[in-house]
Amino acid sequence: MKPVLATAFGCLLAAGLAYATPKSTPEDLVNRYFAANDVAGISASYGDWHPTARHQITVKYGLGQPDDVFSYAVSDALTEDMNDPRLAEMMAGYEELSRKPAEVTISTVDAAQIARAVTTVRYRWQGMEGDMVQTDTFRILSHFGRPAIHALDTVLDYR
Repeated sequence: MKPVLATAFGCLLAAGLAYATPKSTPEDLVNRYFAANDVAGISASYGDWHPTARHQITVKYGLGQPDDVFSYAVSDALTEDMNDPRLAEMMAGYEELSRKPAEVTISTVDAAQIARAVTTVRYRWQGMEGDMVQTDTFRILSHFGRPAIHALDTVLDYR
């Protein structure tokens, strides 16, 4: 009888602790994404992503040049080599000089929460210095009762 009561008490205690654990907010997801040190912050915060999540990156150059657009499934980032040689060649000599903290706004559209983070990056590239505006738009949906990033659109605007 004691083992049964001990097991029941343990289950009740675990359920209570799980219920009392603070839930992640969209701000938490965004902050963890930016705090990650790996490529695109994916693997360090992998548990924050929906299993079918996609990340799209758009690079806007201006001066009549077409935008570059890259898109991939986040789940592929852990199983494939994400080092595209075209991207490495294109970004040769790029140096980030400073980055302002992101300004994050949260809104709700249908069942999703949209977190938009905007930051300005000072850079040096091919002998020129300038400011680039980076806008990350996170689409956050509930997955098994907790918020998860379902899609991320990143725009790097060098115009």
